[in-house]
Amino acid sequence: MFPQWRADIKALSACRNVYVKLGGLAMIVKAFDFHLAPLPPSSGQMANAWRPYVETCIENFGANRCMFESNFPVDKGACSYPVLFNAFKRLAHGASASERPIPSPAPPRGFTSCETRSDVGSKARLDRL
Repeated sequence: MFPQWRADIKALSACRNVYVKLGGLAMIVKAFDFHLAPLPPSSGQMANAWRPYVETCIENFGANRCMFESNFPVDKGACSYPVLFNAFKRLAHGASASERPIPSPAPPRGFTSCETRSDVGSKARLDRL
């Protein structure tokens, strides 16, 4: 599944008006089974599990089109807010200021629409915010 997702992300990144929110990975539906463990995950465990997804997005979209975000309180099913934020810091560690994703409370304005390649799926439409 990851190879297809990575290919779809690469194709979508060609749409210059599309930005990526890096988050939602702690939700129980996508929690990498952390919610089944006897103890909550550490920020290091979470960062290591999420790294392939986050790095794929940053490599394809560039840091200026990626934003860390949380889904709290929904993410609370897998971890605490400080653990989540520390996982984000671990993921950004070593990157220069210009390479780090934007910590933004809201997505950038000015989205219109984007058509992806036909082999990726149906048209992706992002309405103006």
